[in-house]
Amino acid sequence: MTKLLLVTNDFPPRAGGIQQYCHNLVSRLPPEQVVVYAPAWPGAAEFDAGQSFRVVRHPGRTMLPGPGVLRRVVALAREARPDVIVFGAAFPLGLLAGRLTRAAARAIVAGWSTTTPGCSVPTASPGGSCARPR
Repeated sequence: MTKLLLVTNDFPPRAGGIQQYCHNLVSRLPPEQVVVYAPAWPGAAEFDAGQSFRVVRHPGRTMLPGPGVLRRVVALAREARPDVIVFGAAFPLGLLAGRLTRAAARAIVAGWSTTTPGCSVPTASPGGSCARPR
């Protein structure tokens, strides 16, 4: 069974279509095969307590593709050892794909979001149109 790490700004308890889409996708997978990394929105602790899979929260409400987020995602990937790392949307966090692939040596899916121009569901690398590992 493939273990998945979902890295996304778009996850409940924040309301929205992409948030529900990402939640619905991971909720249908075996819980021991899923880890989610998402921002700490108000109500996150209560929401996470009701999930059967592991949710790790980033401090703050927004994750941008900078060194701090990269360090945290690499550390989580090394600990969780996923087979695949998925970004909820190809932009902006998908910009970490190349650096994350080199640091964590995992397959990357650039985005599940159907709202990212030029991306299908899912757009995978290598060979995907949104992110390609180097």
